[in-house]
Amino acid sequence: MIVIIKALSVMTAIAMNLSPLANIYEFRKRGNTGETHPLPLAMIACNASIWGVYALLKEDYFPLFATNLVSGIGGWTHLMVFKMYSSEKPPPKYDIMPLILMVILVQFMAISCAYSMEPKESIAWLGTFGVLMVIGVFASPLVVIADVIKSRSSGGLSRPLSIVGFICSVCWTWYGFLIEDVYIWGPNLLGCILTGVQVLLILVFPRKRAGKKAGQKTPKSTEIELAPVNSTSVEDKQEKGSVEMVELLPNWMVVKKDRKQ
Repeated sequence: MIVIIKALSVMTAIAMNLSPLANIYEFRKRGNTGETHPLPLAMIACNASIWGVYALLKEDYFPLFATNLVSGIGGWTHLMVFKMYSSEKPPPKYDIMPLILMVILVQFMAISCAYSMEPKESIAWLGTFGVLMVIGVFASPLVVIADVIKSRSSGGLSRPLSIVGFICSVCWTWYGFLIEDVYIWGPNLLGCILTGVQVLLILVFPRKRAGKKAGQKTPKSTEIELAPVNSTSVEDKQEKGSVEMVELLPNWMVVKKDRKQ
């Protein structure tokens, strides 16, 4: 039973970290990044960096290092593709450069921790930091929760990441309970709650179609009826207007006109 749950946990972890590939397809289809927030992509890269170094120190090359190696490559690929499509018009809603710098800083800190401390101390620090990163990966899509509720559209949430993340956190929580390791089931149980909220938002607020905003009604076609124009009435109005203009002229101008005649 433990072997099956462990295999499912590894497969769902890889699937979760590669799930943003669906967003890349949407970027290519739209030509821009739309409402997608890049924070989950950056958190995937940060999480893989921490746990990758942790796995090397623990000499756990499979499945821990192999899983995070795939996740790290996928995370950086997603970030670069996001940056490429965010340069297209219209201008992107979110700036990705600060997040890229954050990933580089986290990777530098992980490597520095591994080389500047004793192995046991480095493992302890990276393990604690890694738990926080796992929570960050599960919670990062909720950064757009205010926009989702305000617009009543889940367009800013990544459906594949939220759904696969929920399945992944359930598998790892189950595995953590089986081996009685609080450092595994603890953060993943919180991940179940966070990703469950995301899935609930996706179900309650479905994604709106492009070009249609929430609360916007389709304008109905209006018909304008034109009344028939009476030619005689127009002539009468023109004649009446000319008489009124003559009455407004000074007397000396009228006399002068009579003299010319």
